[in-house]
Amino acid sequence: MTSRNQTWCLLAAVFVLSISASATTLTLGSAANYALFVGPYMNSFNMAGNTTIYGDIAIGQNSSYNWAGTFTDHGNLFDAPGVTGLTSGTVSITGTTTTNASLGTAVSNAQTAATTAAGLAATTSVSGNIISLNSANQTITATGTQTVLDVSAIVINDGNLTLSGTSNDIFVVNITGSNGIAMSGSANILLSGGLTASDVLFNVEASGGNAISIAGAEVINGTILALNTNVELSGTQTLNGALISGFGSSSVHDVLQESGAMVINYDGFEMGGTPVPEPGTITLFALGAGALIARRRKMDSKPE
Repeated sequence: MTSRNQTWCLLAAVFVLSISASATTLTLGSAANYALFVGPYMNSFNMAGNTTIYGDIAIGQNSSYNWAGTFTDHGNLFDAPGVTGLTSGTVSITGTTTTNASLGTAVSNAQTAATTAAGLAATTSVSGNIISLNSANQTITATGTQTVLDVSAIVINDGNLTLSGTSNDIFVVNITGSNGIAMSGSANILLSGGLTASDVLFNVEASGGNAISIAGAEVINGTILALNTNVELSGTQTLNGALISGFGSSSVHDVLQESGAMVINYDGFEMGGTPVPEPGTITLFALGAGALIARRRKMDSKPE
């Protein structure tokens, strides 16, 4: 093998090693199995409206629920130990109900995913680092196979936010501020170009308060991961994806309140297992490449 070929082989090896050494895996793990995953320590999980869920539901340890409206689940229900509930409405669970379900791994997976997503480097941005639409529309186009966007809030009143990408793309939207996601009127989060709900994750980082407030008539596509804040839903919503929320503690309790008409069509986030290169990957590759090129030049300068 010539020295030139050896150099290119070594460059390829450095690149592969740099990817494997510093790649991050973003996955919801077993938390991605549920259309609705609440708790543990959900103080008030109150479904007072007309709710229909196509997918499985998990209720975490020591949570409290109240089926106060018309509630239909076309799937299975998993209750962790310590779950208490009240049924004052009309409830139909078409699948099986499992009590004392072991959800510890799913809880840990969701928490790890939230931390991992928050640590990803942004690949695109919007003006003012906020999405604020009042009777207006906005389209955000994928920047590659994975697009990471950090915004302080998504606030939509009578408008459409469209995420555009191919079926091979992933969107991770980290929402860093206390206002979280606020939607009213006819407001929608839509997808185009082959992107599906299973390709989109909204990671709401707020702790405390009501960082999810959705009222009006909306269609939302993607998984909403909001572990440490209250969720208020009213009006008429269709969520194509999943909702994972209300992970409190023994001293901090979150609330999920639904008082309108909501449909969840399960389409869980499916990125799991795909390596996500960190910013350090490129630096590591560049350093290795630079050293090998310098070595190559030194060898070429020697007389044959």
